[in-house]
This record gives sequence, C-alpha cells and structure tokens, in this order.
Amino acid sequence: MKTFIKISSLILVVSFFFACEEKNGIGYNAEENIGWIQFAETNDAIIQVNTETQPSFNVPVDIQVPVVAEDLTISYNLVPVSGLDPNDVFSNDGTIVSPAGESSYAGPDNNTGIGYVYLANIEFDVSEIPFITELMVFDVVLTATNNANITVGLAGADKPIVQRVSILCANPDSIPDDYFVGDYMLMDAVATIGPGNGTENFESGIVTLAIDPFNPNARTFSAAILPAFVPAQQFITIEFADDDTIKLGLVGSGIACGAGNPEYIYVDAGANSTLWSICNDDDVVTIKYTEDPDSSCGGPYDSSFTLTRQ
Repeated sequence: MKTFIKISSLILVVSFFFACEEKNGIGYNAEENIGWIQFAETNDAIIQVNTETQPSFNVPVDIQVPVVAEDLTISYNLVPVSGLDPNDVFSNDGTIVSPAGESSYAGPDNNTGIGYVYLANIEFDVSEIPFITELMVFDVVLTATNNANITVGLAGADKPIVQRVSILCANPDSIPDDYFVGDYMLMDAVATIGPGNGTENFESGIVTLAIDPFNPNARTFSAAILPAFVPAQQFITIEFADDDTIKLGLVGSGIACGAGNPEYIYVDAGANSTLWSICNDDDVVTIKYTEDPDSSCGGPYDSSFTLTRQ
C-alpha cells in the first residue's frame, strides 16, 4: 500500500509539472534545439540614443529556444530610414554570435513571470557617429541564423523582428524661444491613482506653455491634479535639461491617502525621464514622471502624460 501511494504521488507531481509548463505557454521539450529569435518585447518601440551621454548602446535579441546546443550566429541588416546611412557609420559586420547554452526561453515572452536571464546583444559604438545636426533613424532587421531549426520570428505569430533606432543630434545650451511654446492638449498617457479613483492624474484639456521667467530652458503651464478631489489649478514646470532629458518639476496635490501618510506628489522620472532632441519637432511629446514616490497611495508608479500642439 505504501509503495502504491508513493507511485501515485510521483505521477501526480510529474503531471502537475507538465501542466504548469503548458499553462505558462512553454511548448517545447526542454531537450529540443528548436525555436526562434525575435527582439525582446520589453524593448522600447524606438530606442533613442543620446550621443552626448551614451558611449555605446545595445539592441537586445530574445532567443526563444529551450536548449541552444551550439554557438548561434545571428544575422541582421541595418536599414536607413532618415539621416545618415548606418552602414556608412558603424563598423558592425551584420552578425553576432551567441554562445552555446545561452537562452532567453524561461522569460516574460513565455508568460513565466520571470525576467530575462539572458539576451543576446547587437552592440553599437557611439564614438563612430560623427557630429550630426539631423536625426539619424534606422531599423535593425533580424534576417537569419546558422541553425535551420531556429527561425527568425515564428510562422503564424506576430513576433518583433524589426527594431527602430533613433540617434539624437546634439542639443544647444539654450533652446529657441518658440520651442514648445503655445497651446497644447494635455492628456494622461499612463496613470494609476487618478484613473483608479474615477478621475485623472492631470486634468485633460488645453494648456498654454510659456517660457519660465527664471529658466529659459523650462516651460510652465497650469493644470489640476486629481481634479475630482483637487479642482484648483497647479503651477507645472517641465525643463529641457542639460543631460538631454525632460524633467518634471515637483508637483504637489495637498492631499494624502490616509491620515499620517505623506503628501501624494509627482516628481521627475530620474534615469527613466523622456529624452529630448532639438531635431525633433515640437508638435507632441510624452513626459515621463514618477507618481507617488513616497508611497502615500501605494506608489511609486511609472507614469506619463502627453502634450500635443493645437
């Protein structure tokens, strides 16, 4: 009887393991050298590169293969979109080699809840870029591998195999007086506490951007924060900073989520702040910021809003 119970328990454990694998979307036997490559779905839609602050940059490639038995050669093309031709700028030869045994398989693209433990990187040397006065935009396109069992993308599925890159031009010390000045439509892009409570982080509507009298590289406007709770307009500042990021000035609400909690506020997004380039037009911009950094309402949260010229 004890032996029967042990055998039954083992069968249940094994069945549960494979059921979990199937539920998580992992459809290959862990010994198979079969799968595909794609760009990581966590990549930004456009990878923006600041030549003044970034000595290099990478374009991460996701290897969706359970077991990579041999070194994997990944081929790619650089396709110019605007500005300088990347093939004339970079010394890249169009291939990278990912070592045997390295895989991105147990990662977020298989709904495992696990972050990437490995991504192959297509590397670029920013020092090879000359001084540019216009945006340099190009696509990195995955084209092939040296293993017939590992395809580019997956047949019948929409897997990202093209990654756009934008090389920003050098910004001036002082921005023009007419840059991001005038009427703009303000709208939340990503927000948590406002929409979660039947309102908005920033009240949507037309705002007028003006030059900050104390900082010619900053713009000011007025808007309500959590308008269902705090209808009064707040003074908002965004700065086009020397590090080529757009920084949101401190925004207070005057309220908190619960007695004794700190004030619910917005601050700039730090390293995640939006990059700006004088080569971009000033028709629309997305401003990233940190919502509730002091955890008054459960934060911090990565949030953003858009300004669109009217």
